[in-house]
Amino acid sequence: MKWCFYCLLFFFPYSLLSAQSVHYPPSAMFTGSGAYSQAFSDAFSFLGNQASLGNISQTVAGIYGERKYMLEELNFTTAAVGIPVTGGGVGLAVKYFGWSQYNESQIGAAYGKNLGKVSIGVQFNYTMLRIAGYGSDAAFTTEAGTIWQISDRVQAGIQVINPVGGKFRNNKEEKIASVYKTAIGWETSSVLYISAEIVKEENRPANILVNAQYRFADCFFARAGIATAINAPFLSAGWKWKNLRTDIMGNYHPRLGITPGLSISFFGKNIKG
Repeated sequence: MKWCFYCLLFFFPYSLLSAQSVHYPPSAMFTGSGAYSQAFSDAFSFLGNQASLGNISQTVAGIYGERKYMLEELNFTTAAVGIPVTGGGVGLAVKYFGWSQYNESQIGAAYGKNLGKVSIGVQFNYTMLRIAGYGSDAAFTTEAGTIWQISDRVQAGIQVINPVGGKFRNNKEEKIASVYKTAIGWETSSVLYISAEIVKEENRPANILVNAQYRFADCFFARAGIATAINAPFLSAGWKWKNLRTDIMGNYHPRLGITPGLSISFFGKNIKG
């Protein structure tokens, strides 16, 4: 009977609301937090703002997985690759959320360009939804972002997700929710980075994500923060060896419990100095 509960848990929102979220899981607190930093960026940074690809200096790749609230039915996995090109960078991301009875998946291609003190970026996504017994559907969405270099250590920017369109192919009355973000990142030193982000998703209250990352020497990392909408704190600890980095993460919801996560990242040779 458990699978029936989870089908209902996700099906009813799609039946009753005119704008739907393609699950922005607790991993969003981790996977996009490096978008407004050079020293603390990684393969997932462009998920927080595509304009960060404009400043990418090395090939990066990573995979992240989490088990939301320790439930197998709420698994989330994302893989991302960023590659520097002349004047900017390109990125590819793949996401999967759910289980055999209900799942959402997305593939996206992004490009970012450096214009000097300003960087811009855009991403195109193909999103698929499948519910056992009800069939499947799909939609195209877009994302765009810009980042301003305020000073050598401070960056700020805006990201817009699905500002228009995003309607499903078979059910034209349903659309994927629009999301608007504004953020700032401050590298207080070579070992400490602090960021804050305001996220406004359609039909939901605004959420503020505050994040701090600390580097112990060159091999060890720690991260902590909170999502104010649900008062959910999160922590992570990382270890880097040569070109590989592993991070163990955790998010705590006061009512639903713990969400553990793990990421593995690869960093290529720096080709831009």
